[in-house]
Amino acid sequence: MRHLIVIILLVTFSLLTVGFGPPTLIESEAAVTPVSSSTVKQIRADRLPKVGARAWLLMDETTGQVLASKNPHDHRPMASTTKMMTSLVTLEKARLTDVVTAGKNVKVDPTIIGLDPGDTLTVEQMLYGLMLVSGNDAAVALAEHVGGSIPGFADMMNAKATQLGLKDTHFVNPHGFDDPKHYSSAYDLAVLARTALQNPVFARIVSTKEYRIDAPIRWVFKNSNQLLNTLPGADGVKTGYTDEAGRCLVSSATRRGHRAIAVVLDGPDMYEDSGALLDYLLTNYDWESLEAADHPIAESGQGSEVQQVVARDKPAIVFPSWQRPYLRHYYDVSSTPSKGDGAAGAASYYLFGKKVAEVGLYQGN
Repeated sequence: MRHLIVIILLVTFSLLTVGFGPPTLIESEAAVTPVSSSTVKQIRADRLPKVGARAWLLMDETTGQVLASKNPHDHRPMASTTKMMTSLVTLEKARLTDVVTAGKNVKVDPTIIGLDPGDTLTVEQMLYGLMLVSGNDAAVALAEHVGGSIPGFADMMNAKATQLGLKDTHFVNPHGFDDPKHYSSAYDLAVLARTALQNPVFARIVSTKEYRIDAPIRWVFKNSNQLLNTLPGADGVKTGYTDEAGRCLVSSATRRGHRAIAVVLDGPDMYEDSGALLDYLLTNYDWESLEAADHPIAESGQGSEVQQVVARDKPAIVFPSWQRPYLRHYYDVSSTPSKGDGAAGAASYYLFGKKVAEVGLYQGN
């Protein structure tokens, strides 16, 4: 109750002070809204679930915003969540129709799809075995096909990690076997998942519950991610387990056209924790797209020189649903636009007097 009273007081104080923002055109006077009983109920419902994992993170996929986390940058073994990078590098370096021939090094344990040296599958078929069954033999076959060797492929993985800005990540193998030099973090794995999910083939594969190959040898790959069967909207991404890493899960779910990403590393119940985190974001948060690109929103200049002003970018913000009535935006339109790039001011967005986003304004064509 004390926590609730503090929140209400902060909301009330913010409403009293938000009017002293930038002295520009106010476009959302309706944002001055009292705290209603329904808002109080939403505040009470907005409680982050308890998570028992050693490291975890909850991210909004649209914006990349981290909503909550614990030890997000700790270097930890990440087991078969490694295979997200294996898949992403393969998709960028090989064609789906390429034929992969398993070599002598595919005889690995414990999780396999059952490859013997000389067996052949296409890259696409191997990727289903890699991501659904978590086949370590498929990981080796793809690594040798794409990189020539496991060390060669690991170099490719590390190059991609550097490109993505993953500062807490280093790979030495394509499957996730424990190694002191093989590690990542909850934050980096979320960024990796967010990037990979933008690839439509990757997104299709990790959301598939079962994949069959009927000839010449029959293969059946069933997805090990149980959330696909239990959580509404679940659509990815990768499970993992080793003695050192514990139970790990990078997961995603999409509702109302928006996707949440959760990372749980070394959790006693990775499915319960992950499902609770995803459900929390998708139930309690809203998204706001800030002005459609090239949509006229104001005028700039004087007399015959008046021109429409547009926002070229279309960023978005995510915030707790109960805060929506308090979102305000201001247009600060210059009367003398820049003759260089046509810059004509900015649109700023505020929650409780704090700027949460800014969109550049430009002269329209």
